[in-house]
Amino acid sequence: MKSTLLRSGMTSRAYTTLGSDTLVKQCLIEVEYHVGLEEPATGMQVEIYPNPAKASVKIMTGEKTSMVVYDARGKAAFADNSYVFGREIDVSTLVTGIYLIRLTGQHQGGEAFVIQRKLLVIN
Repeated sequence: MKSTLLRSGMTSRAYTTLGSDTLVKQCLIEVEYHVGLEEPATGMQVEIYPNPAKASVKIMTGEKTSMVVYDARGKAAFADNSYVFGREIDVSTLVTGIYLIRLTGQHQGGEAFVIQRKLLVIN
């Protein structure tokens, strides 16, 4: 296996294997790493840190929100229906994987919103 840094945040890896017919097969995989979180379309700031998380994660929003954390199969792993600006959740009991955080709330003008972010848990 050969690994090459292409540009900041992007890595290329080339794998060479021998197949059953003894032909050499090569595969090039490019992986792009993203650091930070994008601003939601609503313009509301959402901070989730640390991400990836091991023990706990803090979630801060500009509006009061309720929250559900889903695992990769779509099963709710954690829910908090209290409408608050920020919270800290314990993720130490969650299995390593990618989770979806879904925040729902209502702007002061009455307009409802839904914001979804990914969370990586490493345990």
